[in-house]
Order: sequence, then C-alpha cells, then structure tokens
Amino acid sequence: VEGQGFYQKRCPSHAPSWIRTHRAPSGEAGHGAGAKESIEYILADEVATLIWLANHNAIELHPWLATADRPDYPLATVIDIDPMPPTGFTEARRTAFRIKELLDSLGLQGFPKLSGATGIHIYIPLDGKTTFRRSRAFAQWVADFLATHFPKEITNVRAVRRRGPRVYIDPLQNLPHKTIVAPYSPRALPVGSVSAPVTWEELADATPDEFTLKSMPRRLKQVGDLFQPVLQLRQTLPDPARLPVRL
Repeated sequence: VEGQGFYQKRCPSHAPSWIRTHRAPSGEAGHGAGAKESIEYILADEVATLIWLANHNAIELHPWLATADRPDYPLATVIDIDPMPPTGFTEARRTAFRIKELLDSLGLQGFPKLSGATGIHIYIPLDGKTTFRRSRAFAQWVADFLATHFPKEITNVRAVRRRGPRVYIDPLQNLPHKTIVAPYSPRALPVGSVSAPVTWEELADATPDEFTLKSMPRRLKQVGDLFQPVLQLRQTLPDPARLPVRL
C-alpha cells in the first residue's frame, strides 16, 4: 500500500476465460460521450474472481451503483461526505447525523458506511425505477440544503481550492459512470482499514481505525451483514424540484 498504485477499469487481456465480464460504452465509463470504444468490466460475482483480483494486488474494489443488467437504474443514492483538512471524521460524523435528520423528515431511511478513511457514505435504497438523473438531482438537493443551512461547516462547491476547511458533500457520485468503494473493501492504507457498514447507534462513537482486515471477520460473525437492507429495501425519492432549499 505504500508503493505506487493505480485504478483500472478494463479487464486485462491475460484474465482467465472463466471470469465473467460486462461490456459497456466508454462514454458511460467517463472517457468522453460518443466514443465508439467500449470497456470490458469484470463482474466480481464469485469468490474465485475476488481471489483472482486479490492475487493481482487489487486492494480496493469500486463498483457501480447499478447492476450490469440494469445499468440505468441505481440500487441506491449515495450521499458522499468528504471532510476537507483540517476537518476530519468528527465533522463528517456531525454532518452524517444532520443528513439523517433531513432524511427522517422526508420519511426516507439511510444507511451509513465508513469510507475507511475520514469520510462517510450514506446509502438511500431505491425502488428499482429511479433513474440516475433523479438520484443525482436528489443528492444535489441534499448538498444544497445542508450547505445553505450550515455554510460555515458544510460546502457543496466542486472546486477544491474554494471549499475551505469544511465538509464537502459530493452529489456527483450518483452518475452512471461513477464508482464508489464497495462495502467491506479494504482501503490502500497502512492501517488496513475497511469500508465498513455501521448502524446509526454505532456511528455515534465509532472511529475508522476500529474496522480493519483483522477485525472484520469477527465483526461479521457478531452483527451479520449490515449492508443487506440497502439491497432489499425499496424507496421512492421525492421530486427534488418540489423540495425547498430553505426551511
């Protein structure tokens, strides 16, 4: 993890024939709209495939928010909470609970996951009919609402140099070509941290260094898979155009 790393989306040509893949236009993968080239993505849907990836030092796994058979409909909207230095996990946690309060007021359930670093991801399960356009618009509304009500602590400004020492809420993860670190994926950090789903009760006291490659097997036996509700719960987002930015 202390060496030079890189991100790769394309399945390498030397991959064994039993690894399943999914071909998608490169425009969808963020290489320019209208491009004729396509990318062969690995479907990491079997233990053997995960082991093959691990043997290639693929430390982090960053999947789409949609499945390969329904690429236009995300499984969830993700609110990505990213604290800008010198802010950190404490400020990210405070922002997460403000988002929870906002979701509660709309009758929506959100499920927190630690990024494995200083950030937090809140997953809002969807009904299978919600498009990426609607999902992204709702995430943008959440970012706008929080930045409006807590301008000294939270920002929705894309330009890094203009964010200042605030918590950035990134709505742009909710696009068809975007990826976000998978639940239970290790992070490329010396501590061996893992992007761990947690309960809201745990989030009140949890710290990222509690959830590592060494501690996660025991934790899964104790609490089970806390990410399952994200794959099972069905929710319909309100129309962001009808929601106020100010109360």
